[in-house]
Amino acid sequence: MAKSFVRISLATKLRILFAGAGLAIIIAALAGPWYFTERLTEQAAAQSAEEISAIALQQWEEGKITGENKLPITRYFSSRGKGRRGPIFIAVTENPTPSMDPSIKQAIQTFRTDQRRKIIIFTEEDNRGRKVYRCFRAVRAKMSPPYVRGITDYTTVEPGKLIGLIDLTIPPPTGSLIWWTRGMFILGALLSTITAVITFSIITGRFVLSPVKKLYNLSEKVAEGNLAERCEISTGDEFEMLARRFNEMLDVITTLQDQLRRASRALDIRLRELTQANIALYQIDRIKNEFLANVSHELRTPLNSIIGFTELLMQTDDEKRRRYAENILTSARMLQSIINEMLTSAKIAAGKEQVNIEKVSITYLCETLVQLVRPMADKKHLELITELADDIPIIQSDPQKVQQILYNLISNAIKFTPAGGKVTISARRVDSSVSPLKTDSVAVSVSDTGPGIPLADQERIFEKFSRLDNPMTREHDGAGLGLAISRSLATLLKGKITLQSEPGHGATFTLTLPITPADKE
Repeated sequence: MAKSFVRISLATKLRILFAGAGLAIIIAALAGPWYFTERLTEQAAAQSAEEISAIALQQWEEGKITGENKLPITRYFSSRGKGRRGPIFIAVTENPTPSMDPSIKQAIQTFRTDQRRKIIIFTEEDNRGRKVYRCFRAVRAKMSPPYVRGITDYTTVEPGKLIGLIDLTIPPPTGSLIWWTRGMFILGALLSTITAVITFSIITGRFVLSPVKKLYNLSEKVAEGNLAERCEISTGDEFEMLARRFNEMLDVITTLQDQLRRASRALDIRLRELTQANIALYQIDRIKNEFLANVSHELRTPLNSIIGFTELLMQTDDEKRRRYAENILTSARMLQSIINEMLTSAKIAAGKEQVNIEKVSITYLCETLVQLVRPMADKKHLELITELADDIPIIQSDPQKVQQILYNLISNAIKFTPAGGKVTISARRVDSSVSPLKTDSVAVSVSDTGPGIPLADQERIFEKFSRLDNPMTREHDGAGLGLAISRSLATLLKGKITLQSEPGHGATFTLTLPITPADKE
């Protein structure tokens, strides 16, 4: 927006506007009297011209005409100057000459058209450019005395026929009274305008500008941050009501500001408490992860010894001891799996899990894992199906972590699918337009015919140590870390795990991995 460098106050604007409006009103009010005064002046001039032309007509009828068709009154009238000319007699012929004065032609035409017209007055300018009135009086033939000069045979007279014109020029009335009248009109307009402006300035300054200035000064102080100021206006009108509302608004703002200040202090205290709590939680979580990592690491050595000695004990001919040893070995390996998961989870949380990018064949991994878990499926009489597309490309990823993710998904599917069910492993290439990663990808899906997962629990099962079955009646082993670790590993590989499931219709877990990680493109 263009910046205004000239600032005009409201008082100045009001004075200028009212002065203009007052002057326009006064001019409009005086225009009528001025107009009719001018018309009276013209009427006075016309009356003088009519009287003089009447005297001239009488002298002409009495035969008192001198040379150049002038009359006795002509010498006296012309001697007064100031644009006076005539009166002179102009004879009218049937056919006017081309060189005849246009005003004379028009007068003749008008008198012939209107037989009862006696006098015509035109407004013209003399050779000095001054305004003058030119008067023409009709001279018509008549039968009764005084007779018209130049008529010898009265039997041929046509009464009313135009036979001549009395022509005289008279200036408009002049004199000090006319100029004084005009001056008084102008002076009256100026004095009225000045008086109206002064009166209006006093009234507006007292009843309009003063309250506005008080409100403006209050707004300036409020803008500077001074909310203790108040405006006192006692005009008994809308300004007083506005000031009262303004004061009430400031009271509300002050109250709200105090409340906001108290709330801000309480929020600061609460924020410090939450910060301290978050720091404490972070420290507790760090200590927990270190404890789990240390405990898990310390448990692995004696656990490996237990597994080794148990395998040696199984090499006995005593069936009972062999059965006990198998039970010990199964429990030890379950505990070893849990410890490995805890170690992996701790490393991921600490950001120490490394990613080794290599060429990975998803088809080979799936076929290998199917062969690895087939004994588990056969034990529960499950049908294990693979649906691997032919156009699956070699991807760039960490083969061990991909294998760990798929193993967790397949083993969970076998674990939670009831006997006689079905587990399907499928893999396909996914175009960037439909891939959740927005790049060319490979998707591996593991579907089962298990009990399914309610929608409300589909996000919770990816949390650490989260399980859906009742811990008092738990049917399946495990610490609840498998899916949490799988999602974390998928994120490390720039991939994503999604779930589609309905209660009673099984579940489908899908691992989507980019063909080439973004940092390798």
